[in-house]
Amino acid sequence: MSTTTRPDEAALPGKKQHEKGFTLPELLVSLCILMILLQGVWQWGLLFQRTNERIQQNQQAVLIAQCYFANLPQELPAGWSVTVERKEKETKLEQQLVVVSYQEQQWPFYYIGERR
Repeated sequence: MSTTTRPDEAALPGKKQHEKGFTLPELLVSLCILMILLQGVWQWGLLFQRTNERIQQNQQAVLIAQCYFANLPQELPAGWSVTVERKEKETKLEQQLVVVSYQEQQWPFYYIGERR
């Protein structure tokens, strides 16, 4: 099944055959739609970048805390700090609180285990 058009038939109603192309209002509307779409893509890219940075910071904080819990202190990357608190609990238990900080963010990690 195929559709054919006659060469003298206008593409759009109300437009003459010799008037091909876009009018100024059509062009402006399409540019506005394009700008709105590009802004959404740009904002999505920024959100993706911030999320990736946050994931990397969370992973780094967990790695640092694990090293401190295992008594393997490591050299901290620039901007990172760690505070460790130990409290004795009951007879053979000890509570450790390791707070890993980077810029204005803090990750508290708790561990309760046998005293060393």
